[in-house]
Amino acid sequence: MTPFANYFEKLRRVRNLQQKQVADALGITACYVSAMEKGKKGPPTDKVIKKIIDAFRLNEEQQTELWLAVEQSMPIRKLPKNISLEECALIKNLWDKLGTLNEDQVVVINRVLRMNQTYDSSQPKWRF
Repeated sequence: MTPFANYFEKLRRVRNLQQKQVADALGITACYVSAMEKGKKGPPTDKVIKKIIDAFRLNEEQQTELWLAVEQSMPIRKLPKNISLEECALIKNLWDKLGTLNEDQVVVINRVLRMNQTYDSSQPKWRF
C-alpha cells in the first residue's frame, strides 16, 4: 500500500463513507476509488486531488498531509540535472535496499538527510 492509498482510505473510513459515495462526490468510478485505496493505481491528477480536498473539506494541515502522501507515492521521479556522481550512486544503493530496510535504518537515513537543512518558509513543513 502506498502512502496515498493509506491516507485516502483513512479519509473515507473515518467519515464512514462507502467507496461509491466517494466516487460519486469526486466524479469517478467506485472501481477507481478501490484501486487507489489498494495502491493499484498511482495518485490521481491534481484536479481529482483538489476535488478530494473540497469533498472531504480538508483543513490546511490535512491538505499538506494529503499532498505529502501524493508526493511520496509517485512511482516515477526525474533526477535533477545538477546531480553528482556520488548522489547517483547513493540513489542506486538506496533503491537496491528498498523493501528491506528496518525502521531504525529508515530513521537514521532520514536524520542524516535532514542534517544542515536550511529552513525555507516557501516550502511545506513535512513531518517525519
